[in-house]
Amino acid sequence: MVNSDENKIDQLLKMMQYLTYETQQLTTEVKGIKEEQREYINDLRELKKEINEFKQSNQQLKKENDEMKQELKIVKMKVEQFEKERKANNVIVQSLPMDTNNPNVVNEVMVNFVERELGIK
Repeated sequence: MVNSDENKIDQLLKMMQYLTYETQQLTTEVKGIKEEQREYINDLRELKKEINEFKQSNQQLKKENDEMKQELKIVKMKVEQFEKERKANNVIVQSLPMDTNNPNVVNEVMVNFVERELGIK
């Protein structure tokens, strides 16, 4: 009976050793998992920070884009107004033969044409 009790005690000791070993292994794994979680949390914080920076940058770019669109709209309106004013001051004369683009010659031919047609001079 003593032998049987000793066997049981030996078996219990072996089981305790095995359980202790398994517990140590699990503890090591849990520590590793916790460390990975800390790293993931830090990575997540960094990613959130980067996302916020991108959002701010994107908002700034949108604002600049809107400002540039507004400026472009104003410039287009000014160009259109300038074109209208320029065209309003233009006189188109048809059927007046001319073979030059020299402004002085064109001016002289126009003066002569107007004087002749309006009977001035």
